[in-house]
Amino acid sequence: SLRIVAIAALGGAAIVINWLLLFSSFSHASISIATAVYNTQPFMLVGFGALFFSERLTMTKLAWLGIAFAGMLLIVHASPD
Repeated sequence: SLRIVAIAALGGAAIVINWLLLFSSFSHASISIATAVYNTQPFMLVGFGALFFSERLTMTKLAWLGIAFAGMLLIVHASPD
């Protein structure tokens, strides 16, 4: 239907804008910092889902978010040997 095509087109446009912003950020910050900030999206999406769509934040979801955040911190603070 036309509605599904419109939603798919909007999603495609959002992905293109997402990638354009990511690659343009490389000229303003280091690739590691820009990528780390870019990868905070899942945390924001979980928060927006709870805030705007009344999704439940279970302890399991929060635990996995905590593990993911700890992993992201390890990557950001890693130094080459």
